Amino acid sequence: MSFAPRPEPADPAYNPLRRTLRLGLEILHPATGLNPSGLLHALAPLLAHAGLQVAPSREKRPRPQISLGPLLPLGVESLGEWAQAELSEPPNRPLPALQEQLNASAPKGLRITSLEIVPNHGSPLLELAQEAQWRWLPPEDLKDMAPGPMKAFEAADSFELEKVGKVEGAKTVKRREVRSIVTAMAWREHALFFSTRLEQGEALSPLKLLAAILGVEPARITGLTRLAVILGDDPRLAEPHAFEPKLHNMYEDAVLLESDDTLRIVDEDDERIL
Repeated sequence: MSFAPRPEPADPAYNPLRRTLRLGLEILHPATGLNPSGLLHALAPLLAHAGLQVAPSREKRPRPQISLGPLLPLGVESLGEWAQAELSEPPNRPLPALQEQLNASAPKGLRITSLEIVPNHGSPLLELAQEAQWRWLPPEDLKDMAPGPMKAFEAADSFELEKVGKVEGAKTVKRREVRSIVTAMAWREHALFFSTRLEQGEALSPLKLLAAILGVEPARITGLTRLAVILGDDPRLAEPHAFEPKLHNMYEDAVLLESDDTLRIVDEDDERIL
């Protein structure tokens, strides 16, 4: 006998031609005005114009499968962002030539700094991101007063940020300990270099952090640049057998769904009929 419904089409993860393309990005003015949605909408046609077949999602309204690394504050420049695209087939040219073509068509302020094919079963970018490195060039009106509060923050054991949120539907002021999130801080000439630990689901705004330390409004914090987002080692790559697609299981399931009721299922370990 046969069963209904018939097997779903193979998931894109099982496509033997599938490739995962990781992009390093530099985001400068005016591309700093793009929010995450705007950046994705800029990358999708850019990749398509270069002949890359970006796989669609399996939602009711499919979207190109492109993902970004940790959120970059709007208006802040970056020299080291990440994006990842799921391709339904390999790139049609060597990566150096592809990078050159992408940059020739990229919107002003957006530049591809690196391209790399990574294993399809690797972890998402947001799970790999461990640290953000920053440089702040204080504006003239803050240049003289900034070093003192920054050194006091560096020497402190604790520092809390206030955040307006909701508790049981009512607005309230929440306090969040952030000193431990800043892992390094140092002045070099007139620039402040610092690093922040990245946590899933926890986005610390460096603009609000600097403003809170100095006791000023976040709008006065200008001259901030994210230098890099550091990715950690991917634990999935150390266990390929646990995360790589197992095609033979998919084929076995298809055989079972198409077979009649006389098919016997045998456990290969003990040879007994189940």
